[in-house]
Amino acid sequence: MLQYTNFVIDLTEDKEVDVEFRYTVKWIETNIPLKKRMEKYTMPPHRLMIQWFTLINSCLTVLIQLGCFVMFYVRVLKKDINKYANDEELLDNQEETGWKNIHGDVFRYPKYKALFAAVVGSGTQLFILLVRNLLLTGCLFSGPLFLTFFFLNTVAVTYRATAALPLGTILVLFSIWVLVASPLHLLGGIAAKNSKSEFQAPCHTTKCPREIRPQRWYNGILPQMAVAAYCL
Repeated sequence: MLQYTNFVIDLTEDKEVDVEFRYTVKWIETNIPLKKRMEKYTMPPHRLMIQWFTLINSCLTVLIQLGCFVMFYVRVLKKDINKYANDEELLDNQEETGWKNIHGDVFRYPKYKALFAAVVGSGTQLFILLVRNLLLTGCLFSGPLFLTFFFLNTVAVTYRATAALPLGTILVLFSIWVLVASPLHLLGGIAAKNSKSEFQAPCHTTKCPREIRPQRWYNGILPQMAVAAYCL
């Protein structure tokens, strides 16, 4: 217990001042043994004890809500599956949004599929196992590339430009294509031929392709090329 008396100290001068503090202590004897002195702070209060009834009630509420959600979700999925199982139901005029518009056309074979497969699969034959496009895939990019390179290099040699590559470098590049790219290309064709499997689409394809709306004029090739050239 602290006691304070109205005692004023002068601190105006810049020098050390000794201040004397006094206090009194009042001790109250208790009957609690020394070994049990901390039990007052370790025992939890009654409001923090687990209320099992409330916990079970909350769990049951969550389970009921989860069951209702699962039943509703299963009904929606079943309705969609039954709706898109028949082509007649797919060709109705009901307007839909999202993936439902194109789910029946995703796995349709495109036009000029051999050329498309060669363009997409150039350099990845060992992974997607191209079978009938071995020669086309091997020459589709390398052929025009070499022709363009030889033409530009010939022009550079004619004008004695520094951009012209020497004959040794050209032979090295050609050797890499013949000794590295071509064998890998042949190995990809052999692996594709020996690993042929029938394609099975995971989704039903409609009999009639869906009509694609004409694009806006600013999404055409020429406007996009003009915008790209302006940005560069």
